[in-house]
Amino acid sequence: MRGIEQTMQGADEFPGRGTVARPLRGRARAANKKVESRVGLNVVTTEARPNHKSSRGTDALTAPPNATIGSGAPLVAATVPSLVDEFGPSAWRRTELERRDFYHRTREFPRDVSQWRNGVVALIAAAPLGRFPNIPAGATSEAIRAYVDDGISKLRQINEILVALYGDPPSSQRHDENLWGEKHARRILTRIGVFAETGVVERGLDRDDLDGTTSLIPPNLRFAFSSGLKIHGTNVCTERNPKCVDCDLRSFCSDFRDRWATQTEQSDAPVTVDLFCGAGGLTEGFSRAGFRASLVADYDEMSLRTFRFNHPQVRDANVLLCDVRELTAERLRKTLAGRPLDVLVGAPPCQGFSMAGNRSKRTAKTPGVGVRLDERNYLFESFVKLAIELKPRLVLMENVPGMETACVQGRSFTDMATSALEAGGFVTARWKLDAAAFGVPQERTRLFVVASRSKTLPAKPFGEYQTLHHGDFDPDALPQVTFDDATFDLPPIAAGEGLAVRRWSPKADSDRRWRRFLGKFSLVTSPRILFNHTVRYHNERDLELYSLLAPGEDSVHILERGRRDLMRYRSEVFDDKYLRLRGDRPCKTIVSHLAKDGNGYVHPRQDRSISFREAARVQSFHDAYVFCGSPTDQWIQLGNAVPPVFGEAIARSFRDYLSRNK
Repeated sequence: MRGIEQTMQGADEFPGRGTVARPLRGRARAANKKVESRVGLNVVTTEARPNHKSSRGTDALTAPPNATIGSGAPLVAATVPSLVDEFGPSAWRRTELERRDFYHRTREFPRDVSQWRNGVVALIAAAPLGRFPNIPAGATSEAIRAYVDDGISKLRQINEILVALYGDPPSSQRHDENLWGEKHARRILTRIGVFAETGVVERGLDRDDLDGTTSLIPPNLRFAFSSGLKIHGTNVCTERNPKCVDCDLRSFCSDFRDRWATQTEQSDAPVTVDLFCGAGGLTEGFSRAGFRASLVADYDEMSLRTFRFNHPQVRDANVLLCDVRELTAERLRKTLAGRPLDVLVGAPPCQGFSMAGNRSKRTAKTPGVGVRLDERNYLFESFVKLAIELKPRLVLMENVPGMETACVQGRSFTDMATSALEAGGFVTARWKLDAAAFGVPQERTRLFVVASRSKTLPAKPFGEYQTLHHGDFDPDALPQVTFDDATFDLPPIAAGEGLAVRRWSPKADSDRRWRRFLGKFSLVTSPRILFNHTVRYHNERDLELYSLLAPGEDSVHILERGRRDLMRYRSEVFDDKYLRLRGDRPCKTIVSHLAKDGNGYVHPRQDRSISFREAARVQSFHDAYVFCGSPTDQWIQLGNAVPPVFGEAIARSFRDYLSRNK
């Protein structure tokens, strides 16, 4: 959340929070296809609710007699002491399978927690209608469980941040599971809206109802929650003058998100709509340049969770989970509420054009195989269609250079896109730009199709840094930003280590490398918590191979040293499968294949592949930009993202153009 100090005004006040529409998550959506229709992430119930106490099926689950919201009685009180003894005061540590997850649905439940979870599902199923507004009438236990699991994942993540900040509560501390009895915990949980997944809004509930909702918090988290929230409420989330700028929980906070969204909507910043937004790299770049995102859409649910978490200024209702081919101009105009659209941006999927998926010698000889039959290659048509119907002042479409060379019946996909835009009244241009020329520590060349409804176009941005791969080397340009410039201050970490959340203290900003990249682009924005600094597991054979590579060396050097026994891939197919990066050069292109292995991205000095946070730095995401989901989810999101600093350079050119042509 770069620039939040300048962006947020009136952070000392907490006006009343309005009800915000909440998304229906994946498994719940699948389990309730018959009772709901969805527009993006918003659920609209299409069947009238019967006028009786409860219409939710329990699927043979029975709510315990004492499991009533409002009674103040814990749902499974008898299990709490044993859980504290078993798990310790901070409780429920991540398993090895979960250590790299962030805000991801829990993979493994302790036995007692699993029993509590079943009781909560039964409780919600038996509750009167209206008590849990987001859960549709007739919802099955599986659908309700999906809501509950999303809430559990949020609560676990909040607890991990609190423990990282303030440590484990002392085991001698008295255990009090009634969180609402402690004023700081009550204030913070109310502001966050901890039960928003189910539609419960704590603000306005009476004390008995608040006491009863404690049952919705996993019993093995209540002890740590009570201790951590008390410290946080005393020092950060105070009753008056809360320090929202310094709050590491703010992305979870409904009050903060609502106030920031309201303020953003009242600004006169130029407006964007981002289709195929993914994790939000392009929107982040445009935000850095002073634009406001009005609506975004993507087909991947976990990418949108990452987007929502990092862009609280965009309301949940305007973050659409949908197939862009089904999105209408009418839906977009409704969101714009009569305001003209300044820029339509989008990055249609590039896998069908990318040579990164054709890295072997065999497939490199026949690039474009299957291009004509890959449906992803035609998604740009929906983007162009919406551009013609919406008539934004400017259009930006990002893709890989392969879009220019991949052809169908003698025409490239880029030709098809520009021809359609020109037929729709736009003038167009093509920009082929290297991210390294704009200060990104990565060799990443991308193609941008730019279109304008006027007779003129924005100026092609000029890169201030040297680039070595396009025949336009400028000896007077700034030296390239290197891998070491981007990552030098991150703590060392071994293979198979790291947690998604850890406490850290960044180095002082006196280092020259800090000023060249991290300081210049304001990327170290979380002074107390380091997110996503995790490394995958490597087997002993790969670790031995890594140790034999000098910076810049690849698989060929292993063969030359007579260690073919360490190679797991055929050398006649891959000759660069293993590569140790050079710290004094920009990194090679970060790709989504890193979800499978990191053999081509060995750290310059440490015998391991690069960590996720190192790769996010290379992609120019600030440190408070957190990627949600499993490690596979995170790597795919990052590999597909437009580097924000790269996007910002283009956005500044667009902003200058719009200012001159009002």
